[in-house]
Amino acid sequence: MANSKSENSPQERVDVLSGVPYRDLSDLMAHYQADRIYNESQIVTDKLEQFNTLVTEEILPRIGEVDSRFDFEEVIPTGSFKEHSVISQKTNFQNYIEHEFDFMLVLRDLGAHSEGVSLVDCLISGKEKQEAFKHVVLSGDSLKRWQDCCVFRDGNHLLDADKIMQSFEEAGVTVMNEMMEREEGFVPGCIAISRNGPALTLQFDIAKLPLEMQSPYPEDWQGVTLRKAGYNCINNWSIDLVICVTAADIFNTYDSWTSRKRKWPSNDVEKELVRMSAHLVAKSIDSIPHSWRLSTSRAELILADYIIETQPLVRKCWLVLKAILKAHLSQPKFITSYNLKTILFYTMDHVPPGYWTEENLPELLLAVIDAISIGLATRAFPHYFLPSVNLLSQSASEDHVNGLLQKCYQVRTKPGKYLASTPNFETYLTDLL
Repeated sequence: MANSKSENSPQERVDVLSGVPYRDLSDLMAHYQADRIYNESQIVTDKLEQFNTLVTEEILPRIGEVDSRFDFEEVIPTGSFKEHSVISQKTNFQNYIEHEFDFMLVLRDLGAHSEGVSLVDCLISGKEKQEAFKHVVLSGDSLKRWQDCCVFRDGNHLLDADKIMQSFEEAGVTVMNEMMEREEGFVPGCIAISRNGPALTLQFDIAKLPLEMQSPYPEDWQGVTLRKAGYNCINNWSIDLVICVTAADIFNTYDSWTSRKRKWPSNDVEKELVRMSAHLVAKSIDSIPHSWRLSTSRAELILADYIIETQPLVRKCWLVLKAILKAHLSQPKFITSYNLKTILFYTMDHVPPGYWTEENLPELLLAVIDAISIGLATRAFPHYFLPSVNLLSQSASEDHVNGLLQKCYQVRTKPGKYLASTPNFETYLTDLL
């Protein structure tokens, strides 16, 4: 945690590195009013439900009609909306809010326990196991069904992540074009379909969507209201669809999380996670072609829910950290929101639940920024459930890393300045209206 010197009361403590009283930082953090401004719980829940309905009842059934192999046993909402950690980013008057709705689509007939499907460990240099990736090997009827999406390698038919996403994209483009031509449902607002990493991204122009889908905020902040006033500040919504298959129970194989000492979550939540299966998403890496990447998104959603229900101040810290990341540490794009969430989870491992108080929140905020700096300096952000897996890209140049380290140092040594200059949604809209 950040160094401090104690005075008569917690409110009078001062951060040694920056010289800023924690009380001043606490006042700035309160300025965000995160619970009310960024995440009106019912508004966010309703918005996610609207797009969930759009995906499950309108888009996916039609994709299944075009290609019957895309039959999904489950659609799992993930990402910031589901975790109630949405942050609105001010860039300029022409492009202010851009929200993504993320969904994992679990294929029905390609899971770990499906007939003709085997999950095989990926090896690096012929012997070292890569824990974050697996090969999906098909045989029998499963192979016949997915033959065009497989490659033959070392005597095995490997389901290729890129090929299956190509097939999904082709079906998705066909369906969206047909729906837009017929102007059915909500889809006339779809303006672009593209591949974005492991996801098929559907982008919607907010002005062409039904009014009830145009903004997650109260009605007097609707996007069209601002557009009529001459501001194009609420730009678009997008849906990210990620194909995945069910993996074996992750915690039967990787027990580092269950065995290490932690201050959270509760025993009941831990038991729930231990019973939970992980997933493999259609994403390979150059060093391991035709592989599928392990995803623990469902377990992370359980932990996010636990924070919302039991640790509202952790969530407040999370939201302010995300705002700082987007405003001051997003370029070059090296630290992601996922990295930030992982570091926060690790911080919670070491901090007693009772220490998360309003008085201590500035200290904990700075502790997370310190952890980001250490991760950058060592080029290591370990995965929360699989610490042997490094989340930090090794491809960035030394100049980029050093530049970002310098930005982190600036934020850390002048936290009051950077908190005060981080865009605030309420004040920005007040200026517009």
